[in-house]
Amino acid sequence: EEGQYTAAPMKTLFGHLLPLSEEEVEAIWNQGTLTFDANVLLDLYRYHPETRDALLDVLRRFKGRLWLSHQAASEFVRNRVRAAAAVSKELADAGDDLSKLESATKKATDDLRGRRPLSREIGQKLKADVEAAIRTAKASVEDVRGRHARSTSIDSVLEDVLSLFDGCVGQAPNDAELAELHKVAERRIQGKVPPGYEDAKKDGAHAYGDYLLWHQILQQAKSSAKPIILVTSERKEDWWERAHG
Repeated sequence: EEGQYTAAPMKTLFGHLLPLSEEEVEAIWNQGTLTFDANVLLDLYRYHPETRDALLDVLRRFKGRLWLSHQAASEFVRNRVRAAAAVSKELADAGDDLSKLESATKKATDDLRGRRPLSREIGQKLKADVEAAIRTAKASVEDVRGRHARSTSIDSVLEDVLSLFDGCVGQAPNDAELAELHKVAERRIQGKVPPGYEDAKKDGAHAYGDYLLWHQILQQAKSSAKPIILVTSERKEDWWERAHG
């Protein structure tokens, strides 16, 4: 009714929309649980080996505070072979890119040496410098390709992930729970309730994956009574608030 007020503090009413203080952020990092979506774990296949090793070293420091939703874990296990194969193709494409660059450089430097107002030494030096740079780049690509082949032959990424999250993966929903969650996810997709509605075009139950991930993270936060930090590589608008583009 008109003239009635709530006694709740404004920060309590709208705290989820307000920025955190430095003390609150520090407390979350010091006490909170760290979790991931599947894409971040699949990126371990895609990173340069040194980048991957550095990231894994950081994650090991959170041992005891790591947790993985069943949804993220199952997506990682299902898609890991495809992710590793995609890296092999990218490395092959990188070799093709350098070969194309080599051909284009040869033509350009040959043309430059034919410009009579210029000294031929300009074109010759440029050709030598560029060819040397391309040889260095090719050697680097081959080095990464070799290391990638060795790591995927024993799937060291899988071994690292299994070790990191051993004993700290969330429980899978049973069939009845899953059916109900799918209904909720479908309603959210129809109403464009974030997160998850951007996956509406995916086949079958795959369209509900992001909502299942989100639901399981919220349930873990409630049951553990601890804040959770979600690390994600998602870029879609149903995960991020956009302002001014």
